Amino acid sequence: MLPITKVSSLILELSEAINYSEIIKRIKIPFSEFSEYLNWNEQYYTRNCIVRTDQYELLLLCWEPGQFSPIHSHNKQECWVYIVEGELNELQFQLNKQNLPEQFKAESLTKNNFYYTNDDLGLHSLSNLSSNRCVSLHLYAKPIDECQYFSEVTNSFKTKSLNYSSTK
Repeated sequence: MLPITKVSSLILELSEAINYSEIIKRIKIPFSEFSEYLNWNEQYYTRNCIVRTDQYELLLLCWEPGQFSPIHSHNKQECWVYIVEGELNELQFQLNKQNLPEQFKAESLTKNNFYYTNDDLGLHSLSNLSSNRCVSLHLYAKPIDECQYFSEVTNSFKTKSLNYSSTK
């Protein structure tokens, strides 16, 4: 199979897809192809919608240095992450007997590689620990409108409605 080198080609393939994993493995899209979707904020990472259908949701997340996501679920959906630029740190968690997240794994997510997660594998948190910006492409098998996240303030899980920083 040929590599996917354009965002438009990726969208076309996803619209006809049966197996998202096979498509994600073929991504070789240069950073410049994502320029119209880049949107940055100094306070928080941004969630920029490339396309949303009933079958999937494709987002470009833009991370300034030091930005992170809280420990969260994916609302029972599959998630593939492809690192377009930079590097993210992923912490993975399982719930302990007190129903609190307990870290069991840490992994560096590096440029031009893809990663898979779902709620059966555990919860996770992503962070940009580098001094450079990071850009990650996220594919969800079904759109996610809300998720559970762990609040460090209340030491409990809360529901968060998800929205986009930008849409095209």
